[in-house]
Amino acid sequence: MVSIMKISIIVPVYNVEKYIRQCVESVLEQTYQNFELILVDDGSPDNCGKICDTYAKGDSRIKVIHKENGGLSDARNVGVANATGEYILFLDGDDYWLEPCFLENLSLRIEKNHADVLCFNFQKVWDDRSAAPYFSVPDLDSAGGFDAVSHTLWTACAWNKAIRRTLFLENDLHFVEGITSEDIDWCVRLALAAKTFDYINYCAVAYRQREGSISKAMTGQKVQCLHNNIVYSLKLTGGAEKKRLLQPFLAYQVGTLLYAIAMLDDQQIRQDMTEKVKPMLPLLAESDDKKVKLLHYAIRFAGIQGCIALLRLRNRLG
Repeated sequence: MVSIMKISIIVPVYNVEKYIRQCVESVLEQTYQNFELILVDDGSPDNCGKICDTYAKGDSRIKVIHKENGGLSDARNVGVANATGEYILFLDGDDYWLEPCFLENLSLRIEKNHADVLCFNFQKVWDDRSAAPYFSVPDLDSAGGFDAVSHTLWTACAWNKAIRRTLFLENDLHFVEGITSEDIDWCVRLALAAKTFDYINYCAVAYRQREGSISKAMTGQKVQCLHNNIVYSLKLTGGAEKKRLLQPFLAYQVGTLLYAIAMLDDQQIRQDMTEKVKPMLPLLAESDDKKVKLLHYAIRFAGIQGCIALLRLRNRLG
């Protein structure tokens, strides 16, 4: 049976003139046709707005929203408010989908299992090379009920998930504006709101790695924001039925926080953040991720200061 389900794809667009065409083309070349592509021009200072308008003139499925710059979270929220599909997908303006049959495979899986959230695989790409797919787990059949948050499949990103749109309408699933690491608490709230999960072992997204992107430059403010998001996420799971299942996810975020602290050049800020992370360290034991386990053992044998020193050394050596 051919699916007639409508899918909304939301793309925040800001200062990605070099990449936005590849992003949009990867959506337009999909074999599955029943979608709307919402391009949210977040006050981009380059020619992105004009490029988006040109695409919209040639395809009625494309909707362009021009707005003042408000950041990634605000752009996503505006996109969600204008979406009409049964499921919502996010795609960053500098990323792209790898194969034309992605949406078709996605829709067939949704029609089969009807999960609230369907996760899929991705890979990091650079200008000169690509990494292996991020996940190395087999395809999983959720017909009997699969809880993705109990696996490492639940990552702090919005763009490797297809989400039933009614979850946004019935739950507080807006992206918090004016912060970085905004996907962490959002993923926790999504996990608590959804009842059913699924995963398809399909490498769909090319996650572009480029200098100057939000995730590359580390500052004391961003590290503090990351810390605050983890603290808030821990409060969200307090007493929740899924608290135990979400512990591996939160443990990974604590590991990310340790790496971020080690990247700080300011010694005083680094010391202050090291003290703040100490109450979270027991969470590291809850993860099966190899990197997180390595951090856990490093702290046991070298202490938190020794672990941070080792991470700084690793960063300098590349």
